[in-house]
Amino acid sequence: GNIMSQLGKAEGAKYWTTVGNLVAGASAFLGEVGKMGGAILEKTDWGVSASRMAERLSFGAFGNAADLLSGAGKLLGVVGGVLAGLLQMWEGYESLNDGDVVFGWGSIFLGFSLGMLSIILSFTTLISGGLALVIFGKHALGGEKFPNLHAQTLAYDALLKEE
Repeated sequence: GNIMSQLGKAEGAKYWTTVGNLVAGASAFLGEVGKMGGAILEKTDWGVSASRMAERLSFGAFGNAADLLSGAGKLLGVVGGVLAGLLQMWEGYESLNDGDVVFGWGSIFLGFSLGMLSIILSFTTLISGGLALVIFGKHALGGEKFPNLHAQTLAYDALLKEE
């Protein structure tokens, strides 16, 4: 059945597990909506133009509305994933106490994996964004370090055209 009928029938710890699953699902859904909204705003002049409101709301981390909405969406998605993972682990713990060892340990492992995957995937987007701004290596001609990111990008593009 639907979540509301399950909520009406649930008692005690099962009630809070059901509420938690509802909150985790809503958080993950709103996170995806936020990321999609940020991607849509990136296509508009208003979304990518500098915004004092976005800067104030993010304490200077984001300079425009598109980045702010995408960042908030990613954060909500991570919260939803971690919460869902914790609830899955809790359900596994309860199953272990009820004597169902295989389902209990399987649920604990699945919940831990889900929570960690949510956290790791959020950091990979941060890391890849940061790595795009790092100057790697040295110029093939002369061996000196690239003076800036633009010079590195031009050299990389020229290298790709040679192949």
